Amino acid sequence: MGLIKNIFQKKGERFPKSNLVTFVIQRDDVATPIVGSVDTAYRDYPYKTEVPWLLNITVKMEKDNGVGGPTDKESEILNRFEDFLIHTKRFRTLARIHWIGRLTYGGVRDLMMYMDNPEPIHAYLQEIIEKEDHLRSFEYEIVKDVSWESLGAILSDIDKRGAIMCDESDSKDGE
Repeated sequence: MGLIKNIFQKKGERFPKSNLVTFVIQRDDVATPIVGSVDTAYRDYPYKTEVPWLLNITVKMEKDNGVGGPTDKESEILNRFEDFLIHTKRFRTLARIHWIGRLTYGGVRDLMMYMDNPEPIHAYLQEIIEKEDHLRSFEYEIVKDVSWESLGAILSDIDKRGAIMCDESDSKDGE
């Protein structure tokens, strides 16, 4: 996960110094614990209006571990699929992208990032969906979120719910 920031960063762009934290929280509206990794450096990011579009990709697991998280094998597949979807040169050149993090719960993994231009990302993801030869099914949503309220809600949950947290070096693969 530590390499994600560097992969998306382009020369001259304004990225905060990464502060990726891994956490576990339990919310009343979600039946299983939420395990996540989020870059908290974006909490007070002053350039949010330059990348106002939230991209949330939800990848469905074929098999979970009984409490909403992936089995070891499923985790490996999800990580490979994440690499296939977003950690490619093509994806990185379509828009200015700021990786926020990922959440795993209830048999799904959400990948969250903000970007400046949704049209090429939408076309790219539609192309992948239409090919139907990918490792896992997924859905995505692109919404304008100029004040980054979605990230704020996650950070608020972490703050309010007394999340169990560890720094990136304590976690094997971010989740």
